[in-house]
Amino acid sequence: MKDVVRLLDQLCHGKHGTQGKLFLVNVADTCEQELMRPRATLQYLKDLARHMEKHPEQPFYKARKAVSMRVSARGQPRYLRRARQRTQGLNGHTLHSTVDWHVFIQHCRKDGELPEAIPRAEPPTNPSEMQHAVHVVRLVTAMPGWHAPHATLGQPIAAANCWLATDGVIEEDITPRYSRSPTPADRARDKLGLIHHGKGVHLLAYRFSGHSLTSMSDVQLARPTFADFGNSRFRVMPNCKRSRDMSARGWGCTVDLALLSQERRKTIAGSAERITRSLPLNQLDGLEVRYLTMTTQSRGRGARENDRAFLDQLLEKRRSLIKRKGVILSYLRARGVAE
Repeated sequence: MKDVVRLLDQLCHGKHGTQGKLFLVNVADTCEQELMRPRATLQYLKDLARHMEKHPEQPFYKARKAVSMRVSARGQPRYLRRARQRTQGLNGHTLHSTVDWHVFIQHCRKDGELPEAIPRAEPPTNPSEMQHAVHVVRLVTAMPGWHAPHATLGQPIAAANCWLATDGVIEEDITPRYSRSPTPADRARDKLGLIHHGKGVHLLAYRFSGHSLTSMSDVQLARPTFADFGNSRFRVMPNCKRSRDMSARGWGCTVDLALLSQERRKTIAGSAERITRSLPLNQLDGLEVRYLTMTTQSRGRGARENDRAFLDQLLEKRRSLIKRKGVILSYLRARGVAE
């Protein structure tokens, strides 16, 4: 337990930067909402402390990723998808997942070849080509069997998550106009909190019926926790009525990057989100794919939307980092898994 306390102290006092402080907040919020069992929480923190002691020069996010992606001797993830949710409530929901152009091309490939309608593996380079690609993608993906037989949303390995959202990110009228931002890709990226997608990323949205998941075996549907290796704008705790309603129904909530960048904001809530294992495309009912064109701006660099500003947003009117550390230790000790 001493190694865990030492790790929490380091996070609290900024040894691992603002990213470490954000991680600490999400661990505390996971404990406060009891989303992950105390023993698994303690073991994750022990594994992280040991990994960082063994690899002191490794960046903090890489250390987190290494621990989050660990699998058991039976090939099951040790820490991913711990806050499991039932699939029964998905009937009537429409779910979305977003991928970049290169993932879409891999989905299209059959026996190493692309469909004739897809002219090349590289994304379009100008507004005219993008507008053409909007129609081509819609046409190609409406054909039966357009994707490779074993194509999946999310990597088909145990130690990987497929992230799903419920709110719409597909716009029916997609017309690239790059004299004005944001584009449909910008808006989807912002609403889903995908800060790792900077300027110049070509995005596609996959939309399908939530009923698909109720008929699959071993879906492993879950609400994301600190252990699921979300990006630098991931947060566990809801901060407004809308996100609290999502939380009560077993959903997480994305951070809307556009709202985060605003000077006066009442909320930063984006879409409801959950995670699952990889999903075979051939088992997704009503699958539709739309090319959202290209992002035209990056996020996360301005004074109102950088890591420090996001941390301040998470800490606003709530407990300090020292008290968050206390929440974690109290959670572990009260349940008898730590001395």
